[in-house]
Amino acid sequence: DQALGDNDLLASLVVKLIRADLLIILTTVDGLRRRGKSGRTARVPYLESVDRKAFKLASGTGSGMSKGGMKTKLKAVQTASNAGCSAVIASGRQKGVLGRIMKGEDVGTLVVASAM
Repeated sequence: DQALGDNDLLASLVVKLIRADLLIILTTVDGLRRRGKSGRTARVPYLESVDRKAFKLASGTGSGMSKGGMKTKLKAVQTASNAGCSAVIASGRQKGVLGRIMKGEDVGTLVVASAM
């Protein structure tokens, strides 16, 4: 499970504390990915909620640069969404990604806030 020092978990707790409108989680991939019939993956641009289907898409436990992988990011996003905060999981390797997200561009995977 998540360790207390996990950045994704900490970010979701801060979101709840300050009642933020948007959580942005930057990672090494361009968002949650879905494997197609050809075996290739495609970015999932939007999730209405983080549910079992979303967790099934997340695989692995991270890379040498990360801890926990996409599942911990989804857990953090789920926590934020349940607190009324939308979230975006996007690649921190893309130049200008924060500005693009703030402009509303189709970047990463957007998860909308749950109705409170």
